Amino acid sequence: MQSIRDKSEGGLIDRLVSLAGRFLGDADLGAVAKGAVFAMGIRVAGAAVALACQVLLARWMGVFEYGVFAYVWVWVTLLGFIAGLGLPDAVMKLYAQFRTAADWERIRGLLIASRAMALAFGGVLVICGWLFLYSGTSLIDPYYIAPFAIGLMCVPVQAAADVHGGLARANGWVNLAYMPHYIFRPLGILLIIGTLEFTGNPPTGETAAAALLGAVIIAAMGQYAVLKYRLRRAYPRPSPRMESRVWLFAALPFLMVQGFELVIENMDTMMIGHYLTPESVGIYYASVRINSLAGFVLFSVMALATPKIAEFHAKGDRQALAHFLSRVTHLVFWPTLGVVAGLVVLGPFLLSLFGTTFGDAYPALLVLLAGMTVRAAAGPVDYLLNMTGHQRQATIAYGIAAGINLMLNLLFIPMWGILGAAVATAASRISLTLMLSVLAWKKLGVRVMVFTG
Repeated sequence: MQSIRDKSEGGLIDRLVSLAGRFLGDADLGAVAKGAVFAMGIRVAGAAVALACQVLLARWMGVFEYGVFAYVWVWVTLLGFIAGLGLPDAVMKLYAQFRTAADWERIRGLLIASRAMALAFGGVLVICGWLFLYSGTSLIDPYYIAPFAIGLMCVPVQAAADVHGGLARANGWVNLAYMPHYIFRPLGILLIIGTLEFTGNPPTGETAAAALLGAVIIAAMGQYAVLKYRLRRAYPRPSPRMESRVWLFAALPFLMVQGFELVIENMDTMMIGHYLTPESVGIYYASVRINSLAGFVLFSVMALATPKIAEFHAKGDRQALAHFLSRVTHLVFWPTLGVVAGLVVLGPFLLSLFGTTFGDAYPALLVLLAGMTVRAAAGPVDYLLNMTGHQRQATIAYGIAAGINLMLNLLFIPMWGILGAAVATAASRISLTLMLSVLAWKKLGVRVMVFTG
C-alpha cells in the first residue's frame, strides 16, 4: 500500500531528488541529502530555539538555579532513553524487515508493544527514583530533590515519544520525528518560564522542572495524535501479531549502546554536579549546548541514512552499502568541519549571551569541539554496526569508551574542574570512534573514516 509520504510528496520534490542524485552520483544518496536538508532545517531551527531557551533561562534564573535545572535535565534525558529500552532504534531495523516482507500483522503488533513497553518501564523508573529521593540518602543535595521529583515524571512520556519518533523516522516523516522534540518542547518551556518571569514570579529549578514536564506532555500528545492518523492512512490494520519478548531481546543491544553513549555524553555534567557546584554545572552546560550545534549535520544526515543502511543490509547488497557509506561520510564531515570552525570563532560571543561568568567555559568548548570533529570523520559508523547485526561488538566498544570516560572524569575533574570534564568527554569520544572504525573494517570490510573511505 502506498504510504502517506508517497502521496504527499511528488512533482517538484521528486525532481529535486533526481537532481540531487545526479549531482552526487547516487540516487539513494540524493534522496538522503534532500531529506537531510529538511532534517537539518529542523535541527537548525531547533538549535536556535534551544539556544535562545537556554540563554534566557540562564539569565532569568541565575547561574545557581540554572545549574540545578541543567543537572536535572541531564538525568531526565538519560533515564528517558533508558526507559525506551533501545526500542526507538530497534523499531527502525524491525520495521524495515517487516515492511519488505509486507508483514502488516507484525508491524501493527510492533507499534502497540513498543509503546506499551516504554511506558511501563518508564513508570518503574519513576517509582524507583521517588523512593531513592525520599529515602533520606546523603548522595543527593537537598536543593535537587524537588526538581528531580517533578522531572522524573517526564521519563515515561519521553520514552514513549522516542518510540514514536523511531516509527516516524522509519517512514521518512522527519518533521514528525523531530519537530515535537527539538522545536515544540523548548518553545513550551520558554513560554511557561517566560510567563512566570514577566508576571513577577522568578523561576527556580523546581518551576523550570514543572515547565519541562508540561512541555514534554504537550509535545508528546501532539506527536502521537499525528502519528496515529498517518499510520491509519498509510497501512492496513489487521489483527496485531505480538512478539514482545522477541522484540525486546532484539532491542536490548540498542539499549546498551544507547546507555553507554549517553554516559559518554552526560557523565561529565553529572560528575560536575557531584564534585563541584550548581554554578559550575550551569557554566559547563552552556559549552555543552553550544558544542551540540556541531552535531546537527551528523544527526540530520543519519536521520535519513539509517533506514537506508538497514534496507541495503536486508537486501544483502554489500557493494551498494559500502558506496553509500563512503559518500555519506563526506556528506557529514565537511559541513561539520565548517560549523566547528564557526563555533571556534563565535564561541566567546555565544557564551557571553548566557551571562558574564560563562566565558570561563571557552577552553572546555574548544576541547569538546575537537572531539566532535573526530567523531564526524567516521560518519555513520555506529549506525552501520547496529543496523548490520554487529550490535554486540559495538556494545563492547561503547562499554570500553564509557569506562574510559568514567575514569578520566574521576581523575580530571578534581584536578582541572570543567576543563577536565571536557578532556574526559573528548578523549572517550575519540577512542570510541577509532574502535568502531576498526570494527567496521574487520567485520564488514568497509573503511568509514573520511580520509580512508
